[in-house]
Amino acid sequence: SLGLDVYKGEPNIHPGYLNQSNVFILPHLGSATIKTRTAMADLAIDNIEEYFKTGICKNMVN
Repeated sequence: SLGLDVYKGEPNIHPGYLNQSNVFILPHLGSATIKTRTAMADLAIDNIEEYFKTGICKNMVN
């Protein structure tokens, strides 16, 4: 069996995967744990606080 939550060329999934009875196609669930989501929220709060204190966001994405 094969479980996938990331696909090349998303959102277009290769039709070969869809026709297999032993392939499980999932949305991005890898981070869907209480521990990970809490850490993500904490990081966002830390970034906002740091930005307002220093004007710098250490995890900025351009």
